[in-house]
Amino acid sequence: MKPPKGSGRLPADAFPEDPLSDRQSDSKRPSDRQEFEIALREATKSLKAVKERYVEIRRAQHQQKSLRERLQHEDLPLSEVKAIKHRLEELELSLESRLLSWRHFQQPFWQAIRFGGLGVIIGWILRGCT
Repeated sequence: MKPPKGSGRLPADAFPEDPLSDRQSDSKRPSDRQEFEIALREATKSLKAVKERYVEIRRAQHQQKSLRERLQHEDLPLSEVKAIKHRLEELELSLESRLLSWRHFQQPFWQAIRFGGLGVIIGWILRGCT
């Protein structure tokens, strides 16, 4: 086919707009500096949360150790022994629940579902071909 006759120029909509010019024209999108500042604030918040959790864990571990020592070295009434054991269980749950959360298992879980499902589908296809 012959190209159409004309000025030899391509129409303005032949190429998509430059993403940088689009970014500059859109005043609602944050600039790179603003994005960096937001990311920095989020990182600072996360670091603060990690520090607080670390202090909480250290405190709980210290309390757990002192309660265990108290159980071993003192003759306590049965009601106090039960109370100490109950507090130890609470401390263990607190330590475990914050260390193991859904967030840590979310990505591997969904990848296992995705690729496991893909494997089943490929198996069905291969079985159908034979």
